[in-house]
Amino acid sequence: RNTFQEEGSGMKDVPTWLKSLRLHKYASLFSQMSYEEMMALTEVDLESQNVTKGARHKIALSIQKLRERQSVLKSLEKDILEGGNLRSALQELQQIIITPIKAYSSLQTAQKESQGMDSSATVGSRLSQEKSSKTEDKDSPADNFQSQSATSCDGESTTAPVPEGDIAGQFTKVMGKVCTQLLVSRSDEENITCYLQLIEKCVAHEAFTDTQKKRLSSWKQQVLKLLRTFPRKAMLEMPAYRQQKNWPIGSNSLPIATVGVGRRGQRQFQMPPRAVPASRMNLLS
Repeated sequence: RNTFQEEGSGMKDVPTWLKSLRLHKYASLFSQMSYEEMMALTEVDLESQNVTKGARHKIALSIQKLRERQSVLKSLEKDILEGGNLRSALQELQQIIITPIKAYSSLQTAQKESQGMDSSATVGSRLSQEKSSKTEDKDSPADNFQSQSATSCDGESTTAPVPEGDIAGQFTKVMGKVCTQLLVSRSDEENITCYLQLIEKCVAHEAFTDTQKKRLSSWKQQVLKLLRTFPRKAMLEMPAYRQQKNWPIGSNSLPIATVGVGRRGQRQFQMPPRAVPASRMNLLS
């Protein structure tokens, strides 16, 4: 039995997670467990498997952190709504997405997601109209784009509460809040790039439902539109552009050192004289 290779087991990311903890030598032990068995591990269980004391303690602490992920995500959601540091939130999300996550199974999951999408679209449309009417007097196209797009992410907050144990659902909800903040706060390109990378990992993850992946993909398109409004930094990184900072102030011409020969006030470059060979002296005379 190897649960790492079983579809829907939630154990596929265990090797990567163990490697990040420097506990990868215990991968074979975890490959014999189900997701539920792993989440219920205790130090006593590990001792019976002849795991060393230091490793037992580290594994037990790491398992406890897995159990606390939903609480951490709820705290992140609250911090983001209160205008907290997006960079820290994105870094925390990066740590969570590499942990083992199993798809939440419930008979009511599909119905709740369908109802959530309908209410999200309805409320999002109404809020979009209200926002657009309030921002008609703004001059910047980027500002108008942000105010209209943010409501699509904000609609996520109108869905039903995420069931306990649904890590992927809670993660998606937080991603919706991050999307809203990115659109309205003129975030930098590093945060946007990190967010897009997280979406790619979520879309490729088996624990996320098709509905969640559709939401994430739609937020990706909105953030990509925002990214296109940013001035490109390629020119700023060019060595020739950085060198301009050292040019004389008040001059609208190129530096004198690069000007061709022939300008007034500059000495012509003199070629050094060459000695005439003795064999040619008779011809010249």
